[in-house]
Amino acid sequence: MQAGIPTHDQRIAALFDGMPGARSMVLAALAGQGRVLVDSPVRPRCAVAAAGDFLYCGGVPGVEAKHMLRQAMGTHEDWLIYARGEWLDVLKSIAPVEMETRIAYDYHAQPEDEHLRRFLQGLPEGASFQPIEGDWIERCHGEKWSRDFVSLFTREDYEARGLGVLLMVDGQAVAGASSYVSYPGGIEIQLQTRDDQQGRGYATLAAARLILMAHERGLIATWDAANPVSAHIAAKLGYREAGPYQVAAIAKEKKMEYRSITRAEAPELAQAMMAAYSEAPWNESWSEERARLRVEAILSGWQAMGVAAVCEGCIIGGALGFVDPYADEDFFFVSELFVRPEWKHKGVGRELLRRLEEELKRRGVHVTQLISIRDNQPFYNKCGMERDSVDVMFRRF
Repeated sequence: MQAGIPTHDQRIAALFDGMPGARSMVLAALAGQGRVLVDSPVRPRCAVAAAGDFLYCGGVPGVEAKHMLRQAMGTHEDWLIYARGEWLDVLKSIAPVEMETRIAYDYHAQPEDEHLRRFLQGLPEGASFQPIEGDWIERCHGEKWSRDFVSLFTREDYEARGLGVLLMVDGQAVAGASSYVSYPGGIEIQLQTRDDQQGRGYATLAAARLILMAHERGLIATWDAANPVSAHIAAKLGYREAGPYQVAAIAKEKKMEYRSITRAEAPELAQAMMAAYSEAPWNESWSEERARLRVEAILSGWQAMGVAAVCEGCIIGGALGFVDPYADEDFFFVSELFVRPEWKHKGVGRELLRRLEEELKRRGVHVTQLISIRDNQPFYNKCGMERDSVDVMFRRF
């Protein structure tokens, strides 16, 4: 058993063995900087540990798993959740998720002190280090860029077990490194640089100083990289990579906008149409030129119009066609209705048709027509469309 960690906590921590990046955060949660839920206080078989913005699902999920996970998540929406296998299935039954990749580092391998000291010889002239202590704890909390250095601690708690340092240039704090959490025998490092001081290597210098401070106190300093920049800094400092791993983030609902199409958007509409038709049931291979030509040809028709589905500035689907005059009334012929593959089965196609019909009513047109392959006829039936008595005839010659 690891010194300083109660036997019962060791049993719970063992449920998270093998999870990249989990050990330090789980130990911090067990030590009071977070919380751990277990299915049984005596013989736990599964557990959920929460610390900071991280949540870890360990052991084999049982009947209590969904309730435990919901309770741990609460109303917080910005969790990064390590859930694999059956736990990932439980999570997906609670909320939509998106997977993100992080990089873990060997918990037992620390950068060499001599390497860090040599690294600090490159400290810029006039720069110095200021430990985060006393009133500096409040100062960090009062600045947006440095708030997370101390946000998981009270002042008294940070003074007791937190550890951090600021890099000062011309009397101003420009970057820093601090204990995101503390746990028995170590700290988990976080870095931050003031927005107007990015790209100067200041955070790397602060990290080197913090690691040395931790080692002087008999602590290890663990690292977990969220992006390539963090991974690059870890390599410079001398951490040993353990490999990439994936965490789940709660998928934020993306705001969809539906608006009228303009002819200037033909190239982007063509890209969305190409993507839609590249998959089953069509499996068609369109060139950009042919796709753009088709969209432009439709939009050049008599009283041509259409509706686009737009998410975060990108067209992800469209319904477009033209007015087809007939004996006693005008019909609107829907030449194309398409949705990018990743957005299918989310109601986008049905909403495109609904928005199109609303606009047509305002223009005095009350009938839509289209040609559908058999695979898609159930979809159009759900949209309230009926099969006409007319068959499509063709001859290749």
